[in-house]
Amino acid sequence: LAMIFAEGASLFAARSSDGSGVVWSAPTPALPNARQPSLVVAADGTPLVYAVDPDGNLTRFSGTPELIFSTPLVALTPASAATPLWPDVDALASPFVEPYLDADGSPRLRLWFAGHGTESGPST
Repeated sequence: LAMIFAEGASLFAARSSDGSGVVWSAPTPALPNARQPSLVVAADGTPLVYAVDPDGNLTRFSGTPELIFSTPLVALTPASAATPLWPDVDALASPFVEPYLDADGSPRLRLWFAGHGTESGPST
């Protein structure tokens, strides 16, 4: 078992040393300048963390089994989240990654998130 958690403006990692989730290792620094993490294990066994970076983007970090994470890859920006029905998105938050199987059985990841912006035009 593994977990990633935020403390201040950084993320820390810990592993369950007994595999039960009762006893945990001392937390180690995992990622600076990131917040609101969501940890998932990809189909190939790679740990992935999705988090909010200092610029407000949802960013993906690929890791090793030891929970050492690589250079970030921006997964979603506020501008790229905008749609005609949800224009002017100016902030993203609370990423949650869900593994699932596509209709053809292929493993996929679904990224859920919260956003702030104009949802639709004025109404009465």
